[in-house]
Amino acid sequence: NAWIKKITKIERVISPDRKSQVIEIFAEYRKPAAWVESGGKCYLIDEQRVRLPGEYTLAERKASGRLMMITGVDLPPGDKGAPAIPVPSTSWDTDDLAAAMTLVPLLKDQPYVSQILAIDMANFQGRKDKLKAWISLETDRVASDGSPARVLWGRPPGKTTFYDISDGAKLKALGMLFVKYNRIDAGYDFVDIH
Repeated sequence: NAWIKKITKIERVISPDRKSQVIEIFAEYRKPAAWVESGGKCYLIDEQRVRLPGEYTLAERKASGRLMMITGVDLPPGDKGAPAIPVPSTSWDTDDLAAAMTLVPLLKDQPYVSQILAIDMANFQGRKDKLKAWISLETDRVASDGSPARVLWGRPPGKTTFYDISDGAKLKALGMLFVKYNRIDAGYDFVDIH
């Protein structure tokens, strides 16, 4: 069962009259940490990027509560050209998803998290445009071109270079935008904090 992380204890319990017995299994369960969107479907993963059971629609994802969504994950093609989604209980081992999961814990408890629709990894390592931010945050406001307004984050946490400000400074900038404008996108189509 992909929900079980590990079995911690197995016990046999015999009734006092010795006419019946029960096997009790104690386990540590995996907890969903984020959603991954690919091909119009949504998948749950835990903190170690292990895929959990189920395949969900975007509507089911929205109705389920508040876990961070990760989009733009690059997967090798599988059968019939569709992306090769890992099977439940296996690790989703891509560099872009690993990088996105370093950002999830930094954002999940921030007061503005409800404004973030997704962490977009489509340009990770500059695969679409070397001059643009590797990671962007899609907000819940629509930009003038009809796409979500964005906050350009830059490189993944812990991977900043001399021209990219620190993760703490980026979080501080988001906090200041939120306090001043009540929006992390400040009401613009995009805000560049990297």
